[in-house]
Amino acid sequence: MTWTRDPLSELLDGPAQSFLTRAYADYGNWVYSYLPPPSTAQRAAAFSLGLDPDAADPYGHEPNAWGRAFKRSARWNLRMYGYARELRPGDRRVAPGTFTTLMIWDSTGGLVSRPPVGQFRHQIKIRLYPNSSSWLGDKPRAADDWPNRRAAWP
Repeated sequence: MTWTRDPLSELLDGPAQSFLTRAYADYGNWVYSYLPPPSTAQRAAAFSLGLDPDAADPYGHEPNAWGRAFKRSARWNLRMYGYARELRPGDRRVAPGTFTTLMIWDSTGGLVSRPPVGQFRHQIKIRLYPNSSSWLGDKPRAADDWPNRRAAWP
């Protein structure tokens, strides 16, 4: 059986790529976005695939499948198109690992109102940082302070 992506997350590739581009522009800092509810066209596309964007998250981490699909799309786009200092949509990476780590925080507890529209939306913030210990600066690594580490790893 061939692996395929979640079709609901594929609908959110455009917004996820623009959100990641903003995060690369402000590398290392939190970047905010508001995920709007699915449009009529997006709902129709999801229902034609047999998916309900308003369905409850089976794992209970998200209010609905729409917010979970956005996170999956952001992670997938970073893994496929994320380079050390920029996102290059269309230029697929060959190496399986990434040079950056994506931290996602969201207002899972509920929706927030976004002015001036007054529409309730899902607030999400992300931060990108390098996958290296050099980003920690002079902070010691936990493995260096672990007692008897030489005995554990000969």
